[in-house]
Amino acid sequence: MRNKTDISEIVRKLEGMSTIETAARVLNVSTRTAINIISKLRKGGYVEYYSAGRKKRIYRIGILKSKFKGNPGLYETVNKYSKIKLQEPYHHFIHGRKLSIEEALVLAVNSGNFRLVLASLNLFSHVKNWRLLNNLAKKYTLQRNIGALYEVTKKIIKVRRMDERTRKSLFQGNGRKYIIEGLKSNDFKDLERKWRVKIPLNFNDLARLKTG
Repeated sequence: MRNKTDISEIVRKLEGMSTIETAARVLNVSTRTAINIISKLRKGGYVEYYSAGRKKRIYRIGILKSKFKGNPGLYETVNKYSKIKLQEPYHHFIHGRKLSIEEALVLAVNSGNFRLVLASLNLFSHVKNWRLLNNLAKKYTLQRNIGALYEVTKKIIKVRRMDERTRKSLFQGNGRKYIIEGLKSNDFKDLERKWRVKIPLNFNDLARLKTG
């Protein structure tokens, strides 16, 4: 695969679902050579990997490289920083700009998805712009929700220190009664009363922020 013509020709021949054995047969090469070719195509963004059993690997090979569709989206951003890894239910890309840690955190909480909300809490350890986080939380009517989740998270893992102005603004801001509809805490009743928000997590859930 010395140039783009070589790559395009190989991708054209292998386009669709393929195994290493199928690729070796189509390209008339050894299994070891087929493995190396698939690896190079994967690094180039032409291959998506699927599992079909304990030892069987299936690859979807295509001429369009997904990495050029846009910047990493919500799930990819959360997975980058969280110990809890999520299966991406759809390909989400950001065009023309980069998704910030602060926006990813607010969007995750806004989703109302339990696993996404839980995984996103690791992002509190990487927040750099508290003012931006507060402004985004205000935009989505989630100020008290974000404040409550921050206090819950810092009981479990080390997080960046929030400045007092941001904390006060979050506390006095708007919020939703439920972060996840119908779910409330058995372990954080004090924080629920303080922030006037129902927290959908318990200590057993939050332990995964350390272990994944």
